[in-house]
Order: sequence, then structure tokens, then C-alpha cells
Amino acid sequence: HDRAFINDVATRIIELNSHGIKEYGGNYDFYKNQKKSESFAEMKLYSDYIDEKNKIRNALKKQKSLASGSRKIKTTDNEKMCRDKRAESSQHTFAKRAKAIESRLSQLQKIEKPHSDKSYRVYINGGVHDDKLVLGLTDLDVGYGKCIVAKSINFEIRGPSRTQIMGPNGSGKTTLFRTIMGQMDPIEGDIKVGDGVNAGYFSQDVDSLDHTKNAIYNLSSNGEDRADLRKWLHMLGIQGDDVNKSTGDLSRGQRSKLGIARLLSGNYQLIILDEPTNHLDIATRESIEFSLSKYQGAILFASHDDYFAKKLNPTQLVKLGIN
Repeated sequence: HDRAFINDVATRIIELNSHGIKEYGGNYDFYKNQKKSESFAEMKLYSDYIDEKNKIRNALKKQKSLASGSRKIKTTDNEKMCRDKRAESSQHTFAKRAKAIESRLSQLQKIEKPHSDKSYRVYINGGVHDDKLVLGLTDLDVGYGKCIVAKSINFEIRGPSRTQIMGPNGSGKTTLFRTIMGQMDPIEGDIKVGDGVNAGYFSQDVDSLDHTKNAIYNLSSNGEDRADLRKWLHMLGIQGDDVNKSTGDLSRGQRSKLGIARLLSGNYQLIILDEPTNHLDIATRESIEFSLSKYQGAILFASHDDYFAKKLNPTQLVKLGIN
């Protein structure tokens, strides 16, 4: 599911779907562009087919109406006889034309509506003004007890910016996020959260979910309409019977999706994401990327998914370390 890796390595893509197998030359970006072009061409072909079909049907309807219709006009017997002959000739002509049009309709090559991966485009509530202080860290040291994991952290988040926290495993990214959220105490330094800022957090272990309850229950605390909650679940691939399963019975990937849905369906001015794409398929990652790209609040995130990070287009990079 690593799209950056696929881009760097692949020279062809083989797609498996319910219709069979199809091969594309090139890397992942080329494949996506080809899919988009194919989809556009298929929809254009289908649209032209529907237009032509409707055009023929309307013409057929008109000719049948003309063939069966006649006007009642008071006339002499001779005039009536002449008119009837003309009407009979005209009706014969209209009927003949109608038959020809029916033949055209039957010969029109049927084009099936293109298959599409139907997905909901779901938008995230919340937002901040451009100059508003969302979060400020000053000379912050984080860790466990007296053991410092990352030190001298200094940065500010203002407005709807995107800040990426970078560093290898063990550099303190998760510890920093938990400290910001108040789950851990800072060792030194200051954390200032802007006035009126409500922060939402997605953690790698999805520990905020109630594993004894189903998906809808876990989302309902955000107060959204059930239909809207189902849209979030549908967008992230949790559908059918899985919606009513206990969260503990869902797969690791499904629990990650549910945790993300719970976060993104809320109303926050700051969203904190700790490796959000772990355990997720590509389609789900791209759905999340779309929603985050439209979000008007601030995002603070850490991710080893280079493709995902690039899509979020970070405005600030912060590298953690002891030194």
C-alpha cells in the first residue's frame, strides 16, 4: 500500500477487480492518470449513447403520434374523400418512418454504464482564522519520568496550517502528541493551546474506542446525524454487517478506520494524527486525503507514508531529537 515505493520501483501495474485483470504501463502516478482518463472517456461514451438513444426514442414517439393522428374538419363529401386519401398516404409514410426509426433503435449498440467505485465525499467540520494561535510550544522536553525522549521543542501553529513532525522510530513523536493532549506531563517547558481551540487526536493504538460497542455507537458521541455517520463509515469501507459488529470483533485495519472516522466526524480546530495510514488500503488513504485537503482547521501529524505527507502539503517541518 506504499504508493511512494510503488512510484519508485514499479514499471507496470496489474489491477485486479471484479471484472478481471488489466495491465497498465508505468508507475502508480501514471496508473492513476490513466484510470482518470479511462473513466472520463467511458462516461463520455456512455453519455453520448444515452443522448442518441433518447433522441431516437423522441423521434419514434413523434412519428407514431403522427401516424395515428388525424384532424376532424367539416368538409364536403368530395373534399373528405380527397383528405382521407391524403391522410392515408401520410399515415403510411409516418408508419414507415416509425418502423425505420425502430430499426435504428434496435441496431444501436448498447453501452453499459461504466462501473465506478462509488464513494462519498465527506467534509470535516471545524476551522480557524489565518492568524489565530492554535498551539505554541516553548523549550519543551518530553519523556517518561526523568528520561527525556525529545528536548528543546519550539514551534507555533497559527491558522489552518499543516505541521509535520519528523524523526525515526523512538524519537518521541507519539510522546509529544500525548503530552500536547494532556495524557502525559511535560518534563520541562510550556504548552499553550489557543483560546477556544478544541483538539482531536488519532493515536496508533486506537485506544479511545469502546470495543464492546458497535461502530455507530463509537461515532455517536460527536452528535452527528446517523445518516452522516454512515457516510463516514461508508467512505472508509465499513459497511453492511460490519457496522453493527462489536468494535472488538473488527480487524485491526477496520478499527483504525473507525478511529479516524470518529476523529474526522467531530468538530475540532486542531487535528493531531499519529501515523494515520497504518493498516489502511490505498482507497481509504485517498478518501482521507481528500477530506483533510478540504479541512479549514490546523493539522499536526507524523507519518512514514511519504505519499500521504506530500498530499497534505505541510507548511512547517519539525524534526525531533535529543540534541
